[in-house]
Amino acid sequence: MNALMKLKEIAESQKSITTSRLSPLLKEIEAMYIQQGKRIINQRNELSFLQVQFNRQKQFKEKKSRRVD
Repeated sequence: MNALMKLKEIAESQKSITTSRLSPLLKEIEAMYIQQGKRIINQRNELSFLQVQFNRQKQFKEKKSRRVD
């Protein structure tokens, strides 16, 4: 079970909880968000790179078709 599910279970079933029990869960959740952010940044960079390549190919084809005409 991941940290978010554990935290949800604790919140639903208990009225109070010690910080020593929450601390490791919060660290795990923080690590998950950091990893997710890194994945998003990598995907954004990859999409940007692919878009630049696509635009260059498109421009090359347009220039080539102008030369033929």
